[in-house]
Amino acid sequence: MRERQLKAIDAATGAWKDKDHPELKQGSAKYIAKLRRQDEKRFQFIRQLAPPPAELQAIREDAKRTGADQLTMTELDREVRTVRRQHDRKKSSKRGSK
Repeated sequence: MRERQLKAIDAATGAWKDKDHPELKQGSAKYIAKLRRQDEKRFQFIRQLAPPPAELQAIREDAKRTGADQLTMTELDREVRTVRRQHDRKKSSKRGSK
């Protein structure tokens, strides 16, 4: 297996040609920054055409005010699990009291 991998690497050597990628002449970091600027312009245009509903905008503003917009995905997942657990407990306790 390792020998096949080494042969594949050797075979691919020289496959990348700078002349085939003029967009990277100034460096990949500059190219990626340019792509991100283009994306941001596109998103701004879309937001002008179809702004978010007032309810969604209110949620976003509340998240910014409370700092929830800064949560990592791990922190967000933990919060969602906690709220769902609490919700499930309330449901099961209501069922048990009927």
